[in-house]
Amino acid sequence: MQLTQEEIKELEKQLSCPEGKLGVEVGKNMNETNINMTLNTIDSLELEDNNSVLELGHGNCGHLQKLLATANNINYFGLEISKTMHKEAG
Repeated sequence: MQLTQEEIKELEKQLSCPEGKLGVEVGKNMNETNINMTLNTIDSLELEDNNSVLELGHGNCGHLQKLLATANNINYFGLEISKTMHKEAG
């Protein structure tokens, strides 16, 4: 299926800052397509007890439980420009 120019522009907008019902779906899709890369990145951090993590653009945080389970007392801070993703992460 080929997208129209209007659909491409809407998708571009949603990928940069997901919002609304479509944004929730885009966020889920991004989490599903990026999860292996995200989990490999978490593993490569070699987190230890009491470490702190700052994540920019955390999306829906579908990976957060895995990150927090890697060590004891992880201090996680996430920044997200999308109000929709911030709400989904909560």
